[in-house]
Amino acid sequence: MNTSLLTLASEFEQRESLHLPDVVVPMNDLAMAHDGSVVVPGLGNAVMTKWAATQIAHTFGYRERWFDTVPTTERPVEITKRFRSSSKTVRLRVARQAGSDRPVLRAFVSKSYSAVPDSVVCVAIQHALSGLGDPPVVRAHITDMSTTWVVKIGEPFKLGGPGNVGEVFGTLTIRNSDVGFASLLVAASLLRIACLNGLILPAADSTLLSR
Repeated sequence: MNTSLLTLASEFEQRESLHLPDVVVPMNDLAMAHDGSVVVPGLGNAVMTKWAATQIAHTFGYRERWFDTVPTTERPVEITKRFRSSSKTVRLRVARQAGSDRPVLRAFVSKSYSAVPDSVVCVAIQHALSGLGDPPVVRAHITDMSTTWVVKIGEPFKLGGPGNVGEVFGTLTIRNSDVGFASLLVAASLLRIACLNGLILPAADSTLLSR
């Protein structure tokens, strides 16, 4: 992968255009429908992501594989009972499915939770690095839980003479999550090419920002 920060920010904006306003609701107002979706007041039946289902399993003391082992006919009754007995108020991170109006329940987070959009982080990094030209994004990994991307800084160099093995180059690694999976992290690293097969090892690492 080799793309620009502004191109990556545009891709993030397209994903974020599917996001809906958060819903802050008492958990005892929620219920699970027979199809496994969560009935959200004012929103309708929202399909849970795997991460949201994992959060619910942990909240109610189930194992992560509980949804895979309990018969589908029993899940709505068990989950709804636990929803009804809860006194918590939660913030629901929701979106709409591409090509569909049906909502997706992305995460259960605390009512005070405040997310930092990936597009905002990406543009901020681009502005901070604008004096270096247009540093390329050499790696990006996007899931329902988090995003991680790596920006190459400057040109590779090698102490002690020419050759590919041993070349060192600088990077910024950015990790973010808007569903409570991980905090925002920006880390500066020096990476070293360890062999011609492409093995890359960290030479040094320092965290610049952690939120």
